[in-house]
Amino acid sequence: KNGCGKTTLLKIFAGMLRPYRGKIKTNSRLMLLPQEPTYLFAQKTIYAELLKTAERKEDIDETAKMLEITDILQRHPFDVSGGELQKAALAKLLLARPEILLLDEPTKGMDVFFKRKFGKLLTDLTKKGMTVLMITHDMDFCAEYAHCCAMLFDGEIVSCGEVHEFFSTNMFFTTDASRISRNICKNRITVGEVIEAVGLSEPEPEYQKKEKKNIEDIVDNKKFDNGGENTDKNGQKKRRLVCALMIFALIPLVIGFGVSVLGDRKYYFISMLIMLMTFVPFFMIFEDRLVRTREIMLTAVLCALACFFYDSGI
Repeated sequence: KNGCGKTTLLKIFAGMLRPYRGKIKTNSRLMLLPQEPTYLFAQKTIYAELLKTAERKEDIDETAKMLEITDILQRHPFDVSGGELQKAALAKLLLARPEILLLDEPTKGMDVFFKRKFGKLLTDLTKKGMTVLMITHDMDFCAEYAHCCAMLFDGEIVSCGEVHEFFSTNMFFTTDASRISRNICKNRITVGEVIEAVGLSEPEPEYQKKEKKNIEDIVDNKKFDNGGENTDKNGQKKRRLVCALMIFALIPLVIGFGVSVLGDRKYYFISMLIMLMTFVPFFMIFEDRLVRTREIMLTAVLCALACFFYDSGI
């Protein structure tokens, strides 16, 4: 948990703090990635900072491409997002070629896609002989990529073991997959392991299925045109005809019926009926196709203006 001494422990390892008792001895080249990576930058651009660390310029290009920061190399370190700065700081440390890499909350600010690449990167570094010690609250990341885990509590390590043993025996500080499945299948700590244990293959995420379907439709030119609109011309013509009849014929008839037959007795009822009838064409036209961003923005602005006028009493 917060305040139990995790960051302090890393700073002692890195030589930034002195321990109250005992000694830290190492003959290895050691680097620390702090929680606040801004401390590592003093140059006007990220590239200039990396240039001070790298042995060759080619190493900068290779590392930047690996960490996906090529497009921010010429920007000021304080003008990028937290996740991008975290990647740039990691690039600086890797260019120094450490033998021991200390990481303090490295996945903070990273999206799920880059986390997978980052986990593979750490795995590759350990295969090449680098030792990686990471402090984190991201238990799912640890379960996926760590070899050994330990829990620090009130300045002391209270449990330590191989990653499956660690998460399977912990009740609170464990992964959701382990907590949910431990009474069904033992020693399963990741979602993939649980799916494999019950004899299934991990399903493809729905958003990826939709993206693939949309891309295939665009390439085949069967359902969508370049604007992403439905090109089923016959269906469009029918819907537009119904909408035109509703707007130019049915709504005036309702208004005429309300004025001539009902008078002012059913004013609110007729108004509500007309309002609902104006919504129908909108849904018939827009809900059956991919809506463009500018159309969504226009609808959002109109709604905001309506709320403003209503709140202002105009």
